Amino acid sequence: MKKMKSEVKIGVFGVLSVFLLYWGISFLKGTNIFSTTDTYYAYYEKVNGIQRSAPVSINGFTVGRVEQIEYLEQEGRMRFSLRIRSKYSIPVDSKVQVFSGSLLSGKQMEIDLGTSPKMLQDGQTIASEYTPGALETGRSEFEEIKAKVYSAIDEFNTTMRSVSALLDSANLASIRGTLANVNSISGNLNSVVADGKGDIQALIRNLNTISRNLAEASPRINSMASRLDAFSDTLATMPLGALVENAERTMASLNTTIARLESSDGTAGLLLTNPDLYNELTESSRNLNLLLEDLRTNPKRYVSFSLFGRKDKDKDKNKAPEKEPETETQK
Repeated sequence: MKKMKSEVKIGVFGVLSVFLLYWGISFLKGTNIFSTTDTYYAYYEKVNGIQRSAPVSINGFTVGRVEQIEYLEQEGRMRFSLRIRSKYSIPVDSKVQVFSGSLLSGKQMEIDLGTSPKMLQDGQTIASEYTPGALETGRSEFEEIKAKVYSAIDEFNTTMRSVSALLDSANLASIRGTLANVNSISGNLNSVVADGKGDIQALIRNLNTISRNLAEASPRINSMASRLDAFSDTLATMPLGALVENAERTMASLNTTIARLESSDGTAGLLLTNPDLYNELTESSRNLNLLLEDLRTNPKRYVSFSLFGRKDKDKDKNKAPEKEPETETQK
């Protein structure tokens, strides 16, 4: 009887030890065997570095673990089983994303809670997305930099090959000839500069003089600028509208005058439009000129006077009258 009691004690102790060991391992994994949990599923094209028992958190607080990772051959993607404690409700529009916790902790999963009042039920699927970590971002940037470095090295090698092809014997002779020509041109330029040194110095003196003159004339230039500004302000304040209106009235009056001149109502219009009136006036002017010319050459025909009184007048009466020349009008 005593022997049976010892065996029972040993059995109970062993069971308790196994239970405590399982509970300890589960506790270290973040699983509380005394609390209820719900299972949600998330799908990814690849594992993305996630391991089983990776923590699942909300706002940085661990609420569960990755219980299982399966490859669905027919769908060609991975299914992650997320075991979350039941007391944490997850809206249906929530998303789970993979991120790098730190260099030592590896990849983790975090649930970004949505705002829907409807909650996910046990066994439903939660939307998933992937956020590249710092290491992956750095790795991709490093790959880009490496590709650019390789491309630069290839271009440098191509350039060096081109330079080597240029530096053959024939090209070297051409380069030496070109350098000799450059040296000759440089010598000619030096001689030209030496010969024209005096002219260059005179030019510099003239430039200095012009600069001083400009500096001395600066106040006058500023005064002119001020006057131009004042003139511009005066133009801006002038009643341009009234001036334009007066110009329009003047143009209208001028157009009316020209219309009257072109019509045959007035004297000026008749003179411009009636050729007969013009010819008559021309004929009258010519006859008047002939009359004045005859008056100048024969004034006695039109004006008679005597310094000696009546006697001369009587003598003139006794004289036969001279025949007057016919004028153009009498003819």
